[in-house]
Amino acid sequence: MQRPTKQAGFIPFRKGPFVPAQKSKNQGADWTVQLVIQILQYEFLGPVKLSEWGPPMEKLVYMVMARDKDVFNMIYVGECEKTDKGDYFTSNEAFKCWMKKARTEDALYLCILPMFDREAQDRKRVVDKIVYKYNPPCN
Repeated sequence: MQRPTKQAGFIPFRKGPFVPAQKSKNQGADWTVQLVIQILQYEFLGPVKLSEWGPPMEKLVYMVMARDKDVFNMIYVGECEKTDKGDYFTSNEAFKCWMKKARTEDALYLCILPMFDREAQDRKRVVDKIVYKYNPPCN
């Protein structure tokens, strides 16, 4: 049986390593599972709610996804040198399109592919490959 990796809305993901969450005063460390989403040969970290991300981040490719029940639909792919402002994503020129596709900001999720040792043209090349293959509606 073939995996339906090319269907619209199907985003394959797997569990990544267990990582310790922040310790609270009253409890020991909680353990969370970090998800990894594979797009082409690239492993993106996430998804996390767009409203929960926090700057700064630098030298990465990012995907914005709209969650519809248990399905994450890729709606935008971009790259950046540095995100140091809290409104980096909400001030994106495509934000209105993201909201139209997701219907609420609560349904917007972010996945990142850190590329610390890569130049802007390498990140752009990854974005171009993903856009060519998946054709996100807001790109």
